[in-house]
Amino acid sequence: MTQFLGDLAGTAVDMAAASVRADWKALGDLAHRMKSSSRTLGAARLGDLCAKIETACKAGDADAAVRWLREFEQQAAVVRERLVVLREGLQRPGEALS
Repeated sequence: MTQFLGDLAGTAVDMAAASVRADWKALGDLAHRMKSSSRTLGAARLGDLCAKIETACKAGDADAAVRWLREFEQQAAVVRERLVVLREGLQRPGEALS
C-alpha cells in the first residue's frame, strides 16, 4: 500500500508533465503502468480512467486524454486519501482489526 501511494504520487506528476509537453506516448505509457497496479489494489475506477487515458493517447485524441487526466487526478486524490486513512488504521498499535 505504501509503495502504491508513492508510485501514484510520482506517476501523477509525470502524467501531468507529459500532458503539458503534449507527449501523448509517454502519457499513454504511464497510464498503462498505473492501470494494472490500480486495479490490483482494488481502485477499479482509477484503473478504468487510466485505460481511457491510454486509449485516447493511442488514438491521438489529445482533448479526451486531457479530459480523462483531469478526472484521473481527482480520483487519485480520493484514492490517496482513503488509503492513507486505511494505512493509519492498520498501524495503530493495540487496536483490533475487527
